[in-house]
Amino acid sequence: DESSFLTPLNWSEHNFEQVAQKTLHSILEAFERQVDDKLSDDADAEYSQGVLTLRLGGSKGTFVLNTQTPNRQVWLSSPVSGPWRYNWYPKDSQWRSSRDKHKLRVRLDEELRGLAEISIPLAEDA
Repeated sequence: DESSFLTPLNWSEHNFEQVAQKTLHSILEAFERQVDDKLSDDADAEYSQGVLTLRLGGSKGTFVLNTQTPNRQVWLSSPVSGPWRYNWYPKDSQWRSSRDKHKLRVRLDEELRGLAEISIPLAEDA
């Protein structure tokens, strides 16, 4: 079923962490490749213990993505659209919103482009 996502009942903690970390590292790498050209000196990114922080510098805000291992989700805190929770949909290999099913990478790409002209790859490599 295309609408089904993985949960703690059908997804091991180890496999979740592999997919989630790969996603966050991919986003971090895309951000770091572009940050120096597009943002001020106080912009930076940091990844530690399942938490990715993207500071845009100045008054542009900070995005925080973090893994929620117990419920197998990735959470996003956005200065543009607020808090979001994402489940993994293996059928199309995408993290999708638990509310309206939008894709994490699409949301992040749209918001980062709007604030800082930074793009995020829309394909999930996991």
